[in-house]
Amino acid sequence: FNNKGGWAAQARVNAQLADLGTVNLSASMSTPGWGSLEQKLNERQRETNQQYDLSASLDLAKFLPKEANLSIPMYYSISENVIRPEFNPLDPDVKLNDVLRSNEFTDDYKDSIRKITDDYTRRRSLNFTNVKKVPGPNKGKSRIYDVENLSFSYAYTEIYQRDINTKYDKQETYRGGINYAYSA
Repeated sequence: FNNKGGWAAQARVNAQLADLGTVNLSASMSTPGWGSLEQKLNERQRETNQQYDLSASLDLAKFLPKEANLSIPMYYSISENVIRPEFNPLDPDVKLNDVLRSNEFTDDYKDSIRKITDDYTRRRSLNFTNVKKVPGPNKGKSRIYDVENLSFSYAYTEIYQRDINTKYDKQETYRGGINYAYSA
């Protein structure tokens, strides 16, 4: 066993964009050999793990004139996670980095080995929740047929994953809804 320790790092940034919304970014990375003090040598991490998450919550109505009286909240997120094993799963006695750095293979071959052996996951989502026309300041009594009684929601989610056993797995989900609420 190799007693060489690994390392890990995390970073996080949160930004408030005035009254437009917020943006959050986080990233982390850890290398083979990383583990807690209590873990035995053979229990430590055996792969390089790279991950990031980006999300944004915005009020898109801020881009429209105030007289439009609209509420358009939007949420977007994307995250990617790449797990690269220390040893080549196609030839478990050889370190993957040795194969990728070798001069006896072409760059195309090394790229295909990297793509096949990486465990890659990407998640994306886009949501518009409770999009509606807001009553204006001069709005009179609420009526049953007012457009302000309606609100709309839409959500799109995509999960893409590949690894040594799965060439391509993509799941897409679309959801939409209309809500009607009237109070006298």
